[in-house]
Amino acid sequence: MSIALPPGIYTITNGSGQTVVDADAEGGKLALSNESSGALNQQWIISGDGTIKSSSSDHHASATTGSSSTISRSKTDMPWTIQVQSTGSDNSFTGYITTTDGKNYHWAHDGNDISLQNKPTTTQWTFTSV
Repeated sequence: MSIALPPGIYTITNGSGQTVVDADAEGGKLALSNESSGALNQQWIISGDGTIKSSSSDHHASATTGSSSTISRSKTDMPWTIQVQSTGSDNSFTGYITTTDGKNYHWAHDGNDISLQNKPTTTQWTFTSV
């Protein structure tokens, strides 16, 4: 049974153990980084309405809605639908991130780039509470 991700502070990783990291500048693309590079320090504040904000830059994960749009750093918040299942531990959940506009574009990754896909993706994200 899927549930909405509880609000909190999380690290976000993909199935390969790469961590979602903030962009260096406004409008820059969010990316994946290997955990060994110190990316584990990247923490995301996820609110009850699904906004995802970097705890280090106070910027949000945002995108223009459309297939293959990249997820970028923005001063403007954007709610996401984050449906997860518990991984069995008290502080970790696995699931999908989609747009809230009814089109259900999914977060996906190609190499280190994170983008929206207009079809269900196999990319599941792991949210580990900090």
